[in-house]
Amino acid sequence: SDRYSQVWEVGSSTYYRVVGLLPVLEDTLIDHPTGNYLGSIKPVLQLYMIPHGISYGESIDNGLYLLVFYFGWLGLFASIAAIIVPIRAALQGYTIYSLASTAILFGAFFNGGILLPEFALVSSIIIYSARQQHQLQSHTQQ
Repeated sequence: SDRYSQVWEVGSSTYYRVVGLLPVLEDTLIDHPTGNYLGSIKPVLQLYMIPHGISYGESIDNGLYLLVFYFGWLGLFASIAAIIVPIRAALQGYTIYSLASTAILFGAFFNGGILLPEFALVSSIIIYSARQQHQLQSHTQQ
């Protein structure tokens, strides 16, 4: 409940990650539909002067927003797909895949390092573990 209340508190970390960057993404989709060039986060964000703590934000700490920033509309579709995957898996009864994809989704949402090898490694381990667990459950049910 604390985090939820901070969504609308200008300057808070939660506000910055969820609401503050929305004008940047809107302008990206309109002015740069294929995304911004790599390494342009800091100079672009300096133009918006979005409050983040006692200064202004210079990074994108939300992986889904980062995809939109760097890949434009394609990144938006990828972000939407990342949200749909765990919901679809849950509705189809694939609990393990739903949990694994939810963990990766939350990791991406609260982490701006999704393009780093470490994020790919942890995501791969989660996916591999989910597949192994699913195969184990399939074998024990037969």
